[in-house]
Formats: sequence, C-alpha cells, structure tokens
Amino acid sequence: MRAPQQWGSRSAIKTGFLLAHSGELGLLIIGRSLESAILPPEVGQPVLGAIAASMLLGPIFAQFSDRLASISPTAALRDRTAQQEASIRASSDYLDGHVILAGCGPVGRLVAITLEASEVAYIAIERDIERLRRAQNDGHKVVFGDATRAGILKAAGIERAAAIVILINNWHRSVRLIREAKHLNPNIQVIASLRDDTHLGALAQAGASHVFPENYAAGLGLAAQALISIGVSPGEAMDRIRSIRAELTPELRLLPT
Repeated sequence: MRAPQQWGSRSAIKTGFLLAHSGELGLLIIGRSLESAILPPEVGQPVLGAIAASMLLGPIFAQFSDRLASISPTAALRDRTAQQEASIRASSDYLDGHVILAGCGPVGRLVAITLEASEVAYIAIERDIERLRRAQNDGHKVVFGDATRAGILKAAGIERAAAIVILINNWHRSVRLIREAKHLNPNIQVIASLRDDTHLGALAQAGASHVFPENYAAGLGLAAQALISIGVSPGEAMDRIRSIRAELTPELRLLPT
C-alpha cells in the first residue's frame, strides 16, 4: 500500500483559500430555513450576508491563491525553518561522535579553540547574529539556529553526538535544551555552563552530566594554576579543586567531577 502523499504548507494554504467560499446550496438552505422560521432573522440574515460575501470573494481568492500562500507568515516561517535545518544538516552529515556547542559567545569560542587544537569534531549553533559573525570571522565551525529546537538538534546530528556543551545564559532555555537533548539521545554527555550558581540544581535535575558556573570556573581555574605554580602536582591540584567545588555546590555532588 502506498503511503499517503504529504502536502507542504504552501499547498495546504492555497487549498484553504480555494475552498474558503460557500455556494448556492448554502444560500438555499439558509433561505428556506428563514422562510420556515427555523432560524430567527437575527441569526439567518447575518449568515446569508456572510455566504454572499464569501461567494463574491471566492473568485478573487482563487485568482490570487498562489500569491496569498507565498506571503503567509506561517508558510514563510516553515520555509525558513526547513532551509535552516537543511543547511545545518549539510554541515553535520559526516559527523559522528562529535561535540555540539549550543552557543558560541566568548566562552563558546574558547571551547571551540580547545576542541580544534585537540582535533575533536564539533559543530556550534548560535542564534545571536553578532556572536555568529564573530565566531565565523574567527574561523570556527558555527551555524545559525536555535539549539533549543528539536529540529535544529536533529539536523546537527544529536543522535550521533558524544556530548553537548550548553552555553546559554537563560537557565529556562538551558533546562529545556537539556531535556530535549537527553530525549533525543539518552546516552549523550551534557556539559552546561551557567553565569552564576543560582539554578545549578535545576540543570542537574534536568539531566546535565556536568555543570560549571562561570563565576566559579574562573576562580577555581586561577586557584589550580596558583597551586601548580608553587609546586603542587597537577593531579593533586585538581583533586583539591574538585573537593572545593563539591563544597561550594552541594547540589552537584552526585554529578561526575
């Protein structure tokens, strides 16, 4: 059995305009209903007027249905979304076991530099035009899109990705993104960055594997370097940093370090 044909939004809108008007049968039914007092005049007369108006406008809708369908906001949005997802898919089709960066601002660009230096495949998604242009000018592999949308994540190969690094300042969007990512790929490692430590627990409960508040990351990074500079071994320095981080953020003690 053949699968039913799928019609695009443009065709659906055009069909809606072509079928929007009423006809003579409607006039006949409402007219007879008024004559027989089945419908009161205050109801029937406006309906008759609406039917007559639709019959008058019907030929106009039919003549301009192509143009009307093409300028429909819904159709235009869907077309842009489809083009966006196709562009991202073309950039990620060959990737497997890669890292997705959700956001490519100042912190995201540092992560991208590190991944590039380590020869780790990645794709970054950024919806802010200025940040997108800055990252592209710096030579990073970044595409335009909203990483909280399932279609964008699928286009970026979320099912094949090894990890996603979330660099979104809005914690509500971060939680939504974490849940969507874990839904599409339950095995993916989720590393999330936050501007502060206010909503660490929410991100952890949503499924983040690691959470790094930016205000802690800078201070603890400097502390680790200071310890190493005075002769503490890198391994011991990192052990101390992990211990302090666990004390500072008890909500994350059950997460990997």
